[in-house]
Amino acid sequence: LLSNYSYLCQPVDYSQSELGMKVQFCTKFASDPAPFLGVQIVFFTLNKKQEQVTFLHVYHHGTTLFNWWPGIKYVPGNKATFFGGDVEPLHTHLHVHYILASLGPQMQCYLSWKHYLPIMRVCQFVAIATHSSYSFFTESPFPDSFNTAVFLYILRLGTLSLHYCQRMQKKL
Repeated sequence: LLSNYSYLCQPVDYSQSELGMKVQFCTKFASDPAPFLGVQIVFFTLNKKQEQVTFLHVYHHGTTLFNWWPGIKYVPGNKATFFGGDVEPLHTHLHVHYILASLGPQMQCYLSWKHYLPIMRVCQFVAIATHSSYSFFTESPFPDSFNTAVFLYILRLGTLSLHYCQRMQKKL
């Protein structure tokens, strides 16, 4: 699917070409469920697991719809697939951890990797920020406004994640 695809700077493909439509579909498919994953915040609260509901978590899921919708609507596919599709496996691991943690103490033996998740998340933000800022220093046909918006959003999430990591390290 992506053999003729540039991960550094892919222009927006507004055509109805087969490749363009496939990439647009994959971008939408990877991003569509993201806002609904915030429902887990409600479940954490109902299960009296408020310690798992952090500002980072609420902020991320509360802003996802407003940040990703313009990208999916106006620049689907192209370089933006990196943000949603290529970093999604880590997001899946995060949510598997949250689900297992909400099932009770008998699941703790399956959560030995939880201390690595915030660090992996920060690495993910560094990768996205680097990828987003690449276009600032090169001649890229991808809209600068979207690169700037993604870069600033990821900077906020990265800062919140670093703060979260520091708080978790103090608890250990």
